[in-house]
Amino acid sequence: MQLHGLRDRLRPATLDEVVGNTAAKKFLRGMIESQRYEHLLFHGPIGTGKSTLAEIVRKECVDPYWRSFLAPRLNASHYSGVDFVRGLLTYSDILGLKPFVLDEAHALSKQAQTALLSVMEDPNANILFFFCTTEIEKLLPALRRRCRKIRLQPLVPAERVELIARAWRTIKGDEPLPQEFVDNVQATGLDSGALILNALDDFVTGATAKQAVVDNQPETYILPCASTKTGTWRARRSKIIFTDAEVQRAAEMYRAGDSWEQIKKAFGLRHSHKLRTAMREAGIFKEKRLSVKRVNCAQIVELYKSGLPVKEIAAKCNCSTFSVWRIAKKEGLHREKKAPLARVPRKRKVDPMRALEMRKRGMSYAKIGAHFGATGPAAIFAVRRAQRRVPK
Repeated sequence: MQLHGLRDRLRPATLDEVVGNTAAKKFLRGMIESQRYEHLLFHGPIGTGKSTLAEIVRKECVDPYWRSFLAPRLNASHYSGVDFVRGLLTYSDILGLKPFVLDEAHALSKQAQTALLSVMEDPNANILFFFCTTEIEKLLPALRRRCRKIRLQPLVPAERVELIARAWRTIKGDEPLPQEFVDNVQATGLDSGALILNALDDFVTGATAKQAVVDNQPETYILPCASTKTGTWRARRSKIIFTDAEVQRAAEMYRAGDSWEQIKKAFGLRHSHKLRTAMREAGIFKEKRLSVKRVNCAQIVELYKSGLPVKEIAAKCNCSTFSVWRIAKKEGLHREKKAPLARVPRKRKVDPMRALEMRKRGMSYAKIGAHFGATGPAAIFAVRRAQRRVPK
């Protein structure tokens, strides 16, 4: 069956045709040239080229004459049991070296993963495994340790434009690049090569640039919410969902040098660590950032000397309370401690024996407590202490 979508027509056949992931390509090229192969584990977000790179390396492992005899790429979600693994081990060794690509490797059962461990350790087995997965944490730690892990990153803005230009030349030849489509891809932060090509397919077949990009957005970032108290902040939610557009907006503020206090206020967040996790997953922190905007130290010192509360100083100067305290400490400013609160006179103790006598005369616990300048519960405890002392 021949497929005609852009995603399949432009699937790279060599490492030189792959867009992005320069570090991964450099390592794989060195491994192919030295002919020192090892088990590989490709992991990363969807559409970053895990299966494509695994296929390229697998074909380079064997002589060109024998490439037609290679086993097809295997989807572990269809075959996940121990019998499937045993079938791989008995595959014909006519090729000498037997490379296998296991896509969706996280679908392998624990028994199947355990069955692979001894084979992967045996240097005489003559079998190579190239695993591809988006959920590396579902693989056994022992299996991960036996593989060279290759993390594939999403495309940066310049690489997105390069991919779109290459695909557009394949479709339209020398026609000018559709700037509207490029702008929508950059604005929404669509950084998956496969999804960009799918969106371009939709755009060519009549969809608007915005609709084509929105329809091909990847899954949103779903992260557990930090616990908050209802009433002091917004009502507690079980999940915080960051879309790609929100992560891209936070990334633009981060690159511009805005502080995390400003970013938190813009998104209405109490804590920023969940948003930082989403940005880290998107590879934002590897890009260059402008210098952080410096706070006005003179203004903070002046407001601090005037006696304004620290929280109000932080709000006026657009900084954190920690910055205010740090600057005040550096300038040697120390506010006088508040006068201690007046000591409340200690309540009189209830005499247990007298309280027991009053209780026997029929007085209520409230009246007994009031007689001693205490509360009713204190009178109850005093009477009970007295009853324990008096022999029955």
